[in-house]
Amino acid sequence: MHKEKVGPPHSTWGSTPPDFVAQRTAMLYHSTGILTFLRTSAKFDFGVAFMPKSKTFGAEVGGGNLAISRKIPKERQDAAWKFIEWMTSTENAAQWSLASGYVATRKSAYEVPAMKEFLAKDSRYLVARDQLQYAAGKMMAPNFQKIREILKKQLDDAVDAKVNPKEAMATVQKQVEAVIKR
Repeated sequence: MHKEKVGPPHSTWGSTPPDFVAQRTAMLYHSTGILTFLRTSAKFDFGVAFMPKSKTFGAEVGGGNLAISRKIPKERQDAAWKFIEWMTSTENAAQWSLASGYVATRKSAYEVPAMKEFLAKDSRYLVARDQLQYAAGKMMAPNFQKIREILKKQLDDAVDAKVNPKEAMATVQKQVEAVIKR
């Protein structure tokens, strides 16, 4: 990035997709949830690929989880569960995936006729799904959000060349250990 000048000196998570469609950056690493934005906003053709491979491919997983609190009345828990069942039905999972670009939450969603028809025309929406074979469980730890902020800051600093990657990861290790020990 610094040598070839393929993007702005610092592009945040939020600014990278608009930078890409405005052609201020040549490539991006981002959530599949922006794929529909890219497809409908970019005035040029673009591709989608697996994350790079060293020893194995990476495959970050995450997203908007649905949860039910234990501390709400039983009738509200039951209503929340009914909503989750509806939201994650095969048909709704397909519709949500098509509208957003996120990987469908059910394998059966990929058999819905509208989904099959769409994917036959735009296979970019299959790349993240196909890379899931290399995914591992999402990191879970006490103070997860704080840990995520530490990692993000160091990644941003490394991309900005404020610190080299090895130093950034050493700082992450030290700060995360301190957070976990609390």
